[in-house]
Amino acid sequence: MKKITSFLLLLLLCGKMFGQGSVTTDPGSLNADQQAKITFKATSSSPLYNYTGDVYAHIGVVDNGTWLFVPAAWGENIEKCKMVKTADRTWTLTLSPTVRQWFGCDNNQAITKLGLVFRSADGTLKGLPNDYFLTVTDEGLYISMDMLPVSGMCPKGSNVSFSVSVTQTADLTLQINGQTVASQQNVRSLSFNKTFDAEGSYSVVATASNSAKTVRAESNLVVFGEILSQTMPSGLEHGINRIDDNTVTFVLYDKDLNGNCKDYAFLIGDFNDWKYGNDSRMYRDNAAGCWWKTVSGLDANTEYAFQYLVGASTESPIHLADAYCEKILDPDDIYIPESVYPGLRAYPSDKTSDIVSVFKIKETPYDWEIPSYTIRNPEKMVIYELHLRDFTETGDINGAIAKLDYIKSLGVNAVELMPIQEFDGNDSWGYNPRFFFAMDKAYGTKADYKRFVDECHKRNLAVILDVVYNHATGSHPFAKLYWNPTLGKTAASNPWFNVNPPHPYDFFHDFNHESSLVRQHVKRNLAFLLEEYNFDGFRFDFTKGFTQTVSNDNTQSQRDDARIAILKDYHAAIKAVRPQAVMILEHLCDEKEESILAQDGMYLWRNMNHAYCQAIMGFSSESSFDGMFANGSGMPKGSLVGYMESHDEERMMYKADEWGAVGIKGDKSVQLDRAGLCAAFSMLIPGPKMIWQFGELGYDYSIDYNGRVGRKPVRWDYLEDSDRNDLYQEYSYLLAVRESYPHLFDTSVDASLTLSTSNFGSARKISLRNGSDQLFLLGNFSVDAISAVSGFPSTGTWYELPSNTPVEITNVTQPFSVPAHGYRLFSRQKLDTGIAENDQTSRFSVYPNPTVSHVYFTDGMVAQEVSVFNMGGSLCGRFFQVDRSEEHTSELQSLRRIS
Repeated sequence: MKKITSFLLLLLLCGKMFGQGSVTTDPGSLNADQQAKITFKATSSSPLYNYTGDVYAHIGVVDNGTWLFVPAAWGENIEKCKMVKTADRTWTLTLSPTVRQWFGCDNNQAITKLGLVFRSADGTLKGLPNDYFLTVTDEGLYISMDMLPVSGMCPKGSNVSFSVSVTQTADLTLQINGQTVASQQNVRSLSFNKTFDAEGSYSVVATASNSAKTVRAESNLVVFGEILSQTMPSGLEHGINRIDDNTVTFVLYDKDLNGNCKDYAFLIGDFNDWKYGNDSRMYRDNAAGCWWKTVSGLDANTEYAFQYLVGASTESPIHLADAYCEKILDPDDIYIPESVYPGLRAYPSDKTSDIVSVFKIKETPYDWEIPSYTIRNPEKMVIYELHLRDFTETGDINGAIAKLDYIKSLGVNAVELMPIQEFDGNDSWGYNPRFFFAMDKAYGTKADYKRFVDECHKRNLAVILDVVYNHATGSHPFAKLYWNPTLGKTAASNPWFNVNPPHPYDFFHDFNHESSLVRQHVKRNLAFLLEEYNFDGFRFDFTKGFTQTVSNDNTQSQRDDARIAILKDYHAAIKAVRPQAVMILEHLCDEKEESILAQDGMYLWRNMNHAYCQAIMGFSSESSFDGMFANGSGMPKGSLVGYMESHDEERMMYKADEWGAVGIKGDKSVQLDRAGLCAAFSMLIPGPKMIWQFGELGYDYSIDYNGRVGRKPVRWDYLEDSDRNDLYQEYSYLLAVRESYPHLFDTSVDASLTLSTSNFGSARKISLRNGSDQLFLLGNFSVDAISAVSGFPSTGTWYELPSNTPVEITNVTQPFSVPAHGYRLFSRQKLDTGIAENDQTSRFSVYPNPTVSHVYFTDGMVAQEVSVFNMGGSLCGRFFQVDRSEEHTSELQSLRRIS
């Protein structure tokens, strides 16, 4: 018993036990000026328990909740942070020669707390579920200075108190604008009061000295006078107004719902060395509700950073970026790799705090190769939705550009980007927006985004941007301007936001779309995105929230005429800039309301994920596909963007593998067959369609893998799997059929669809007819082969695709066998899609490898056109046939070398 007690005492002294591991230190009590050794041991419940790769420490000095001196970004593997494996499931990190020197802290930084995360090399596994903290003793001399008012801003005539304290006895001195105003020797604190009768900026410096060293603390006090009222020049917009090559006028709107404005506003930045004094004060135009200031003598080719400093004498000053700026700087920028954003200027941490705006009078123009592009037949769109972070290994815009030929070869005609406007942090789905005119630097430069659009247009791919106007985070300048810190919400007087959303969905801070300020902001942003980036349209997130009508779970989807008017207003604004641009809504409301919006020309998302998941799993219940088709009786034809999967829905293949019926669960080959069957009964239904990234390869990681919005594995190696590659070819063929039969996907098509649950075990059917063009699809969703009453639309000669085998139909009810998990497709005419039947079924050899100009196919393969991809999905070359030799090989000459 005595031994056990001693062992427990040792644990209490040297480390802590957790459900997923233990952390110990040597010495048991850490000192900032001594060496420290930190050891982590994983228990059986830890994700690192059976991990065999390298383990890294994400570590930093924690000061008032902020992590400082962090050596490496999350996922950045540097030798300094690599832990040494010292025993089974045990890793150690040594901070030497001292903790302070290991972090590279200066002598003015106290180290009293360390933050730690023990992670796998790829950052997906954490040894402990939460951040771990260590207490550190720091015996150095440190100084702190407090000032009242804490804002550092006060009106003329204010009495300001200063208090200085140190961690050791020292000689203390307080100076204001270089003049000593108070001093004491061998003390631990110093206090001083002063009344300031003159406007201006005052530098305040406190110094502490003992026999070992001297330390100092600095602050700035601004004493302001009456508001400088002056009418703003005409023709200015809110934000940054470029007057000429050397002059910019800045305009900040700040009038709240009660008609009040802030007590002061300063414009600080590179152009005045970030000093907030009389020279940086802004003028007030109360009639316009704005602060404004003109800055001259600027260099047209220099990138300037700036902020507004605003507030009231009763509140702390607010460092505010410009809501209309096209680029921001953020302390998190240190985590953006040079390869993603080359030459990104450092955040000016020595000058200011919080988010900073950036502008240049003469930006380098982008030379558009396709300056004007018109989206083709939006009612026939097939959209490929992708998330830049999870689409390629590099997780950026340039990585996506390298995959555009793969996307084009699939056969889609549009790409939809998940939100890319500046969001909080660098790792996100993007539905946490904070700046709408700036593209997030985590994915690339402004020119990179434009090149993406240009490269899409060169391939005849339209580009649709997912925009989030329902809400914004607390980092948005409009939210910060009028904020309730007690509630952690926007203030009741905020003219842009609701304190609480009127509907039951609470996402960050809810915009009031009845506000003319919000409407103006959104419409200006839409015009900017269309004109500056050449986007072809938008997918609006959560448009059912664009209302001030109070609702609950039972009523929020009911028809709302005010909401209809708001969305029509935005649609008209888009059409006024670019008449062919599309507006797609994630609305999911009452069909009466959706129909009115569709009649106005908008497109509506149609979520069919549940039905298709039921179908791929082999369950007839709730598996009807009827909702995928707008037949004109409710929704106008061609108005629904139907999808089996989206970023926001569970992956069909995952559900099939986890919960599929007998014969489906656990059999990947069968699951992929059923994925192809579902694709046929999606892509061949008239109307716009959407494919979620890698759905064409049977992506089977759950949406909740690594957390719902967390990073997902990038699996371009799926292309090496023959069954998954077959699914890709199947998608490509189905889309080629759509392209070859354009009239069958017009709104004028005569469509007869048998897609209900009652047809699950017999046969589901799609019959399309427009003039002489006819297409007929029979599908079997059961787990056994069936002989189905075909129900052909007409007798005569049909051709089974893709082989173009003639089939004589003498009786429209004659039975046809349909394999389990399969379908049969018939056309009234022979169909040459440009994709050979052997593309889907043959295995053949290609030589020589590598090649420069010619490739040859063995096993009798004959091809007219070939696109060659590497295993990463990038197009290596495109070839076309020039002749056929006596050995029945196909010789092709390089048509265009892509990479």
